[in-house]
Amino acid sequence: MSEKNQKIFIFRQEDNYEIKEDTKPISLTNLEEEYTIREIQKKDLQEVRLLDNKLFPIRYNNEFYDNLLLENSVGFVAIKKETSKIVGVITGRLKLIDNGWFSQKTRQAYIMTFGVEENETHKGIGFNLINIAVNKFQSRLNVDEVSLHVLRSNIRGISFYKKFGFKVTNILKEYYSFNNKKHDALVMVYNNIAREQKLKKTENPFVSFGSNLWACLSSCC
Repeated sequence: MSEKNQKIFIFRQEDNYEIKEDTKPISLTNLEEEYTIREIQKKDLQEVRLLDNKLFPIRYNNEFYDNLLLENSVGFVAIKKETSKIVGVITGRLKLIDNGWFSQKTRQAYIMTFGVEENETHKGIGFNLINIAVNKFQSRLNVDEVSLHVLRSNIRGISFYKKFGFKVTNILKEYYSFNNKKHDALVMVYNNIAREQKLKKTENPFVSFGSNLWACLSSCC
């Protein structure tokens, strides 16, 4: 996407977004006046990399950052207007999940990185980043669901994702390796219910028959 076609996104607050008791209240006052969210551009890659190194214990290679500009990827940055500095980032890419011979592949967006500078948290930036990214996953990549991995020990992060609608679907033992230790991860998935309902209405009869047959055979064997 060329820089001329870049869109600026408006901050908003979800009606059912709740504040966890053990976190600071989120202040959305004048947020739009102080920050801008837009899609990642080539000129951002070095600064995004520096922010990633600051936020995450994992280091990503050059190919990772080059791939953020591909059509099957989505990435957004939050920029503080006062300093023109990137203070938040979210990136994701399309994955096709094989569901077996008789089933359509699931189009899944996988969130690769997501974080906000520590001194810029509790302002609604993270909520707006993930909200805008999920909407873009659905509109550009036409995904059925969004997934991510999160440290099992990251209680605050898990709580945040649950509030947004993500659900834990799996536990990956010793998935991460950093600081000379192994760390467990949770797989969390956000399902696009509207997309699922649409698929049911336009479901291919042969695919439906094959799926039902496979389910029947699986339960009988």
